[in-house]
Amino acid sequence: MGTHLCLVVHKKIEKMIEESRSLVVGHYNGEQYEVIDRYSNSINLRDRTCSCRHWQIYGLPCRHAFAAILQTNTNVHRFMDEYHRVSSYKAVYASPIFPIPNDDKPKDDSQPLHLRLPIAKKRPGWPRLRQIEAQAFNVRELRCSRCHKVGHNRATYNAVIAD
Repeated sequence: MGTHLCLVVHKKIEKMIEESRSLVVGHYNGEQYEVIDRYSNSINLRDRTCSCRHWQIYGLPCRHAFAAILQTNTNVHRFMDEYHRVSSYKAVYASPIFPIPNDDKPKDDSQPLHLRLPIAKKRPGWPRLRQIEAQAFNVRELRCSRCHKVGHNRATYNAVIAD
């Protein structure tokens, strides 16, 4: 690959360059361009700004800026922010990163923790008049009033009644 940019950034750049090839570029003066996508976007290559604000937010040129950069036949890597380069990532992680001590935690684990009960708040609305009973509490068997057998009732009785 031979690029000095990070792999993820390099893939994003390739995608945006491909998207920028279909855009119409108009030249204002010097370093200012107008790129027409669905809307007209103003690009200033010297200040590294675009009216869509992608370049200012992410530090990477947007597809409008890439269309203007490709119009000038300059190297696109010149317009990348320094923190997207591999050398910046290596410099950040060159020195060791030490863990942060937990001073707010108790030092001695032999002491038992005394936890308090949570504060019970009264629920909003009218209080229940009747408590919900447990599932297994006071369960009656279904008994049919026609045939007096257990397991069904009169409404679900399927047999024909002979008079």
